[in-house]
Amino acid sequence: MLRELVAILLICCCMQQAPAASNSIVKDTEYWIDVVQQFLNGITTLETFFFQRDNVGENTIGVIHLNRITSSLKINSADVVVIVKGNRVTIYDRKLKEKTVTSLHSFPLAFLLEKKIDLRKNVHVQSIKIGDDFLAIKFCKKDDEETYGAITLVFSLHPFLLRKWIIFPDKKEESTDLLIEVSLLNWQYSEDISEDVFSSYSPPPAEKMPKLLEKNCATSR
Repeated sequence: MLRELVAILLICCCMQQAPAASNSIVKDTEYWIDVVQQFLNGITTLETFFFQRDNVGENTIGVIHLNRITSSLKINSADVVVIVKGNRVTIYDRKLKEKTVTSLHSFPLAFLLEKKIDLRKNVHVQSIKIGDDFLAIKFCKKDDEETYGAITLVFSLHPFLLRKWIIFPDKKEESTDLLIEVSLLNWQYSEDISEDVFSSYSPPPAEKMPKLLEKNCATSR
């Protein structure tokens, strides 16, 4: 079950230019919610590499394809591939040769696939913290279902880009015990991603894995 959860949480997000942000202490949380929403809603399609670490010390590298226009997402690593199409999430474990299908409702970043992302509608923003060059927004679902805990998105301010995504096992605002941490290390804006990408279960080509990712895995052991 933990393996399936880890596979589902194999996701990071995206990078795109956003409005210039202030370097002052957070005084208007509503303003920052608007900035984050505008940034996320501006994402259409992308291809990106990711580096992930979890709470048991395992590291993973892989490739993510996202098409918000067709509500499609693929998180592909050597051992596991997660494919989201519409309301269906399919997880294929290559080592076990097992396929699991679940609903989009249980997917931590399901809101990323919404036609219009609204952080006030279905989630509760727990905190917004700002430093010299970062903004961290932590939130959880408003419903009582324990499908997953809280989520933190970490952005750089200059420029305003999403750098990291963290999942916590519970919804407590003060919780610091992470379940999954995903870093976006490289990306490219892809204007045209074939829908065939979201139907293939092939592992990502090893030669496409950037050296930066390999270095991160080695130094994190």
